[in-house]
Amino acid sequence: MSKLPRWAAQHAATVPAMLLVAAAGWLGPGQALGQGQPKVYKVGQGRYATLTEALAEIPTTLDQSYELHIVNGAILSENVLINKVGTASRTLVIKPDNNAANTQIQGTITLSGAHYVTLSGANNVGSQQLSVVMNNAPDDAEPALVLTNDARNNTISGVRLLGNNTITDGGVVELRRGASSVGNDNNSFTGNYFGNISSTEVPANLVYVGSMSAASANDNVTFSNNEFDNFSAFGLSVGTNNNAWTITNNSFYHSLSAVAATRPATGQTALSFRGGTNSNSNTITGNVIGGTAAEGNGGVWTNTGTDDFIGMTLSWGTNAALPNVVANNVAKNINLSSSSSGQSFKAIEVVAGRAELGNNTVSTVVNNGSSGVNSLFVRGGTVVVASHAVPAGQLLSVAGGTTTVLNNLAIAGNLVLTAGKLVFDKDFTTSSRFTQTGGILDIKGNLYNYGAFISTLGAVQITGNGNQLIGGGTYYNLEVLEQGTKTLIGDVIIGNKLTLSKGIVATDENTSAAGQHKIVLPPLASIAETTTSYVLGTVEAARTLREGSTEDFGSMGFALAPASGSVVPSSAITVTRITGTAPISNNGNRGILRYFNLTSANAAPSGMRLNMRVEYANHELAGQPWEEQAFFRSANGSSPWQPKGVASRGTTATGYFATLDGADALGYYALATFQRPLPVGLTAFSARRQQQTAVLTWATATELNNRGFAVEVSADGQHYRELGFVAAPEGNSATARNYRYVDTEPGKQGTRYYRLRQLDHDGKVAFYGPQVVSFGAGSALAAFPTAFDNSFEVELTAPAAGIATFTLTDLMGRVVWAKRQEVTAGLNQLQAAPNCRAGSYVLTATLNGQRYQQRVVRK
Repeated sequence: MSKLPRWAAQHAATVPAMLLVAAAGWLGPGQALGQGQPKVYKVGQGRYATLTEALAEIPTTLDQSYELHIVNGAILSENVLINKVGTASRTLVIKPDNNAANTQIQGTITLSGAHYVTLSGANNVGSQQLSVVMNNAPDDAEPALVLTNDARNNTISGVRLLGNNTITDGGVVELRRGASSVGNDNNSFTGNYFGNISSTEVPANLVYVGSMSAASANDNVTFSNNEFDNFSAFGLSVGTNNNAWTITNNSFYHSLSAVAATRPATGQTALSFRGGTNSNSNTITGNVIGGTAAEGNGGVWTNTGTDDFIGMTLSWGTNAALPNVVANNVAKNINLSSSSSGQSFKAIEVVAGRAELGNNTVSTVVNNGSSGVNSLFVRGGTVVVASHAVPAGQLLSVAGGTTTVLNNLAIAGNLVLTAGKLVFDKDFTTSSRFTQTGGILDIKGNLYNYGAFISTLGAVQITGNGNQLIGGGTYYNLEVLEQGTKTLIGDVIIGNKLTLSKGIVATDENTSAAGQHKIVLPPLASIAETTTSYVLGTVEAARTLREGSTEDFGSMGFALAPASGSVVPSSAITVTRITGTAPISNNGNRGILRYFNLTSANAAPSGMRLNMRVEYANHELAGQPWEEQAFFRSANGSSPWQPKGVASRGTTATGYFATLDGADALGYYALATFQRPLPVGLTAFSARRQQQTAVLTWATATELNNRGFAVEVSADGQHYRELGFVAAPEGNSATARNYRYVDTEPGKQGTRYYRLRQLDHDGKVAFYGPQVVSFGAGSALAAFPTAFDNSFEVELTAPAAGIATFTLTDLMGRVVWAKRQEVTAGLNQLQAAPNCRAGSYVLTATLNGQRYQQRVVRK
């Protein structure tokens, strides 16, 4: 403490205390000492030429609040050690004096074990009027600011922190472990500018936070509203055992890249957070990466090097109860100008741990290298995505871990899956390109493919517990693992194996319209079905027959082997299997619900004799005795069907089989019974939805001894119950007859299978069908059919009357059809006939502020 002037010392007993304080130099002009007010020291003129001198007057454990005011224009060349321990009510503030501008500290400020210290660049007018500059050339290994040894509850606000620290494990600002026991906790960096000293002195890292021990983790550290400008490696680098951080609303940019001569040429990462397995409750939101000015503004951040550019890379803990959240971050105005073949841009890279992502976007980013612009790159860990945009020209890449997308996701760019697991809880729509070379794609909603869908390794799993749509494409392994009908909306090519553990795959929405879509089994591909999980529709496989060898055509329940001495066809034979419907001859003879078409590029050679084996399930008999099945052949799939006999028949572990020896022609082959010729020649049978009813119509060309038709329904295509009976007007007829039945049963939901059980007067029975009708899930808004040709019907169950607005939009959000209609409370219907191209659309109804949506497909 300074000595009092002689006059003050001589009159100490009578001079007022305020005068004694002023005489000691503690207060400047206009400053007063009052109860609860901080004690203010002015630095840079008069008594305190340096901060070190002023700090020497302050006790290590603060007995009250103190402020050190740096006077206008002061440049303090010193290294400053701050080890003061305060409390929430006893603080130390270092800041510019009122109206003081351009104050500067040249050296390193170290907060060692300091508590409740504020370093502020604000005067009474604005902020960033204080700069801390580590300009200690040629020593480029020193920071401008260090927090170490349990520095806690400190605030760095509105300060310009400039340095030239080029070492890889240091920065302009550093948080160090030191001799700490609990870590540098509860520190806040707000509204600061972290930058370089000059265009020729650019630091490697702006903020470097080293790895801590688990016991001394840096907890609850905040970086908000800061600017990170000009660095060669990392803007903010955080090591292991840093926990519960908040990094929000910061700008990472590179102003030097506005000048071609000073553009960076090394690999850069704006934010590297590698907190390790103990790091949870971290929040990274609202940050902007890119540009040559704050908020991604100014020019384009141009990097001329060949290394990867990463917006943020993340590796942390897995505690779902203490989530790590990454949301509303933006990368924009970035250009990787090199044409390096391996260079990539990754806006967000998840390496390990659990991350919850939402509404992160990338725009105006160009990578002239070959590895593209990745809006999200998952290397490992568990990633939960609420929403994410992948515009045209961008990538979403999954190379490990498990990524789960919670809501509908439409990707206009490319999706690349090389390893790990990618799960879509709802609908996934791709309009550009999906490439899979490994890993698992798990689809619980609908899968819409309107671009290139190519899987060369790995598996696509269909796991929704209910009905789903499956888009066309090339699948290496396609696995159906849950119940429900999975309907194709495009042709599917299997590279390795189609496995049905549960559920049914229907190749057509109306399974009687065989051939609309199909499953193709190229050479080496196969299919695995069970008696309860199978393909309903069309499967196709082409194989080349070899002498002395049996070909099973991908295990589709059909096999051919050249008989002894047979001529072997020179070209491959394509076998098309159709299940779920049966061929019918003009006289009414009907086969089982499985038949085959054999074709080839060349005609069957003379001397060809093939031994054929067909396997089928019990439900495909449709009531016919298996012991009476024999082969019939047709050249074109309709009459005449010629009997070919049977070599043998019997049972298998899952159903039945029949064999035919010496087939000498291609064409259609079916199994039917000789002993029970059908009395009815059915020429048509269809089922269509009308609102909440199903209208069944069928026609006969001739009838013999016909009693009538029992209409039966099933929820799974196997177990049927009778709905009603339609009697024939007369037992016999030589002219055409038309029949109709309306299913008005209430509460219909999901898929319903309809078939006819025809009875004649002598007790013989025949079956026709099934036909499939979908009734959705009973939502407030329904469209049917959901896959339409020219029009569809709309039902809206309104809670109250009002004016409803109906729109149909494509995947780009463009309205292709709209209508306003007054609706009443309850059920309302209207017809939609949009003029639109084939593809996926969203039907939206808006009524009294409520929105209802339903996806439809124009075929």
